[in-house]
Amino acid sequence: HYGRVYDLDVAPDQVVTGPGSKSLIFATLQSLGEEIIIPRPSWVTYAPQVHLIGKPITWVPTYPENRYLVGTEELRAALQASHHDLGNPEVLILNNPDNPTGTMRSAEQNQALAEFCREHELMVVSDEIYARTAFSDIPFVSFGKYYREGTVIMGGLSKDLSLGGWRIGASVVPPTKGGKALATALTSIATNVWSCVAAPVQYAALVAYSGDPEIDAYVDLCAKMHAIRTRYLYDLMVRLGVQCVEPSGAFYVFPCFDEWREPLNDRGINNDEELATHLLEKYEIAALPGSAFNSVRDFCLRVSSSFIDLADDDQADRLVAAFRNDPDPERFIRDFHPRLQRAAERFGDFIEELRK
Repeated sequence: HYGRVYDLDVAPDQVVTGPGSKSLIFATLQSLGEEIIIPRPSWVTYAPQVHLIGKPITWVPTYPENRYLVGTEELRAALQASHHDLGNPEVLILNNPDNPTGTMRSAEQNQALAEFCREHELMVVSDEIYARTAFSDIPFVSFGKYYREGTVIMGGLSKDLSLGGWRIGASVVPPTKGGKALATALTSIATNVWSCVAAPVQYAALVAYSGDPEIDAYVDLCAKMHAIRTRYLYDLMVRLGVQCVEPSGAFYVFPCFDEWREPLNDRGINNDEELATHLLEKYEIAALPGSAFNSVRDFCLRVSSSFIDLADDDQADRLVAAFRNDPDPERFIRDFHPRLQRAAERFGDFIEELRK
């Protein structure tokens, strides 16, 4: 699978499976390094897992001006600050494409970051669970292509095959002596914690990873559908004048409302949690506050396009059939996404309220 889809040369003894990628990330962080480097913002469970393990965190802030991508200069500054405090950061967590921002690194950015990590002997845990949802002109390339000896690749089935409840994850360790030791450690943790992936899920994984052209076509179709829905939300934010970085994968946008701080404060909204609550209660818009992802900005939200107008399997099947019949983006949204269009209207109402 990894050779066919990602052009990676992976031997069977490099792969360790578990009940979802989160369990494997936790086990890997438990097995590697004294201090963990985490970008801000980043997926909500990275930091709690590190806290549960009892290791310190070195934070690396990222900003919309740089598309929320970890840069070598920001990483260098974070390492220097940690070393000044007698810290010893050894493991960097990356997520590509990224949750919550939907952004993705280019080949050049991956290469530069890989060279930096190699120079500073950092291990990288590359969470690539959204790899097959990439939809921009930037092609997805695994970080392991650039830093094979120092990257642990994380993946699974839940995102690209819409199998959120079917928990199976895969970790690919480096083809080195250290990688073999890590695989042994992960296997030991697996033996004593989760034993194995549930048998029905294993059978589903056999089919999912088989290389069946029909499954590959379905994954590609879903990525295109996610792209249309997510870009619809991004284009909405641009039209409304909301700062929002263009997404390249996954199914999220990460708008920031910091420029409306004063009118928000006037309405008793002083942080992103209160903003998310206000949108839910007054406008029926569900979003997560950026602070849940450790955002460096005060009024950011993560808005997801993945579930709207897909409340059950029947709706999802009708949506897939409709897109196969007519993949035109404008008609796809207009004719089959009433709730998404309603959410757009409500966002417009909210911005109009702030401008009064």
